[in-house]
Amino acid sequence: MKEKGVLIKMVPLSRLWKLGFSRDLLLMIQTEPGRDIDKIIKQITPITGVKRLYQIFGEYDLLVELCCLGDEGLAESLAAINCVPGLSRISKSPIQHRIKEHYCNLQESEEQSSV
Repeated sequence: MKEKGVLIKMVPLSRLWKLGFSRDLLLMIQTEPGRDIDKIIKQITPITGVKRLYQIFGEYDLLVELCCLGDEGLAESLAAINCVPGLSRISKSPIQHRIKEHYCNLQESEEQSSV
């Protein structure tokens, strides 16, 4: 399947809470009009705790999932995100319960250009 381009890569799935990553938070981020979204994405991506980052349509421009080691780790990640220039609004929502997760990363697929 890998040779046919169906399988991109294999990765282990973990129960991160068993390793102490007890704080999950979703952030909806609005950027200032006219700001370079790619530059903002490059600054947010390497921040510790950023587990997933999506560019979205609508009232907000980015969706970030943070997964941190306790309250201190969460505070550090939020402080780092708050320091990124060009953000106008951040809405925070803790994850109450995970219902369904489907893991795929289409960005790594070379098929993106043909879709």
